[in-house]
Amino acid sequence: MYRNQFKLIHSELIQQVQCVEYNLKIIYAAMCEGNFNNNLKFVEKMNLGKIARELEELDNSDELHYDEYRTYDLFRKTEELLVEMFIRKSPKLF
Repeated sequence: MYRNQFKLIHSELIQQVQCVEYNLKIIYAAMCEGNFNNNLKFVEKMNLGKIARELEELDNSDELHYDEYRTYDLFRKTEELLVEMFIRKSPKLF
């Protein structure tokens, strides 16, 4: 993979992950009791992995939870993949 192609794919991937991350923050803020804006401020600095864990914990806090482990597992695997690819700069990409 050429460097310019990698940079393009990297940028697009990060942008999509940031959209998912932001949407999860909105969902979390809406699901929490209390003021939506205060709830959103609470999660604004969290990364994808942290917000996914918080959302899963909130979801499982009552008996009406969304019982879909695969969704939360996907968030965890996405975070692990991003760490592997961009923090450790995997040589497989070049």
